[in-house]
Amino acid sequence: SSAGKVTCSKVGLKIIGIGTGRRRPVFTWTATAGTWLVTAANVWIENMVFIGEGIDAVVTMWNVTADDCTVVGCEFQIGKTSFVPLLGITITGAINRFKFYHNAVHGLAVANCTNFIQIAGGGDGHEFIGNSIKGNFTTTLGCINNITTANTNLVITDNVFINATASATKCLVFLTGSNGFCMRNTFGIGSGAAPLTGDAIHRASNGTVAAVNTDGSAFI
Repeated sequence: SSAGKVTCSKVGLKIIGIGTGRRRPVFTWTATAGTWLVTAANVWIENMVFIGEGIDAVVTMWNVTADDCTVVGCEFQIGKTSFVPLLGITITGAINRFKFYHNAVHGLAVANCTNFIQIAGGGDGHEFIGNSIKGNFTTTLGCINNITTANTNLVITDNVFINATASATKCLVFLTGSNGFCMRNTFGIGSGAAPLTGDAIHRASNGTVAAVNTDGSAFI
C-alpha cells in the first residue's frame, strides 16, 4: 500500500511461496506508489502471485536495484478495466544478472502497462527464460523495453510474448548496441513482422504472427 511496503534488503534472501494457484501467497496493490523493492543482492522469489489491479495507475509494481535478483514461477496480473498498473517491474541502474524464469504475466484486453519490464540503466547478463507475457502494451514498446543504457549478454529463450494492443508492432525493444541472443520465442503482435528491436542481438528460430486466429508464418 506504500512505496517499499515490502523491501528485500537482506543479501541472499530467499522467499518461496507454498501452495498452488491462488492458494499461494497473493499480494495486491492498493496505492499508486506501492512498490515491492529489491535492494539487496542475490534475492530469490518463487511461487507467488502479484496483482497490480487494486487501484488504477500503479507507477511500478516492482523496483529492482541490486544484482542477481531471480524470480521463478510467479504470476503477475496486470490489468482489468479501470485498474491498470503503468509498469510491472522496473530494473534501475547498472545492475547485473536479473533472471526471470517460468513466470506467467497476463491482463485483460484493456489498456495495460506501458510495458511490463522496463530496464533503465543497462546491465549485463539479464535472462528471460520460459515465460509467458501477454498484455495490451504501448504499440512500439511491448513487453520488455530498455531505456537509457544498452544491455549486454542478454539471454531470451523459450518465451511467449504477446502485445495484444491493436496495430502493435513490438514485443521487445532494446537500445542500439545491446547484445546477446534471442532464440525459440513466439511473438504475437498486431501488425508487421519485426517484434524485436535489437541490432546486435543474435536471433534464431523465433516465430511471429501479426493477427489472431491465424498461423504464424514469419521467422526472425
